[in-house]
Amino acid sequence: MKQRIVIVENSEIIAAGITKMLEASNEFTVVAHLTDINQLEQRHSTLRPNIVLINNMLIDYSRRHTILDSIKVPRVAIESSCIEPDTARHYDAIVSIYDSISRIENKLRSLITNERGDNNSHGENSELSDREREILVAVATGRMNKEIADQYNISIHTVISHRKNITRKTGIKSVSGLTVYAMLNNLIGADDIK
Repeated sequence: MKQRIVIVENSEIIAAGITKMLEASNEFTVVAHLTDINQLEQRHSTLRPNIVLINNMLIDYSRRHTILDSIKVPRVAIESSCIEPDTARHYDAIVSIYDSISRIENKLRSLITNERGDNNSHGENSELSDREREILVAVATGRMNKEIADQYNISIHTVISHRKNITRKTGIKSVSGLTVYAMLNNLIGADDIK
């Protein structure tokens, strides 16, 4: 059975792109594209989504946490700009408009698996190892490959290999993107950035 997705996004092109990517898979079907969070509140029971993808910017700031907490299925933020850590914790996952389709599918698959209490993993483990988290923090705080290699007493080639693994697992290629990822996952604070 296909998982029912509702997209709450006011950008037609972003919603159409996500819809096309998800519907190319046999696992997901987009049952509605809404342009306003109030439409979701009104139509939630008739749409019966398994997952809701939401542009966080469409939610009134003063009601943000109340609205998000009222959605009883997994909530996924569509990230086109930085989301505050306090708000990010109200989502079950975050997808970037720059994520690959396989990355988005893996995140959604993981949410469905967790909802069912199923521990069977689909595909590759995207969890960062302890060493990869250390390298990620070093990159996010502005260290160069040589500095990281010296700090952890490893070769530059090993640093580059860890960085490739981090990019593959997170789907994030830029240092600024990795910095945001590290902040959203509470690996660093704003004071740690050079």
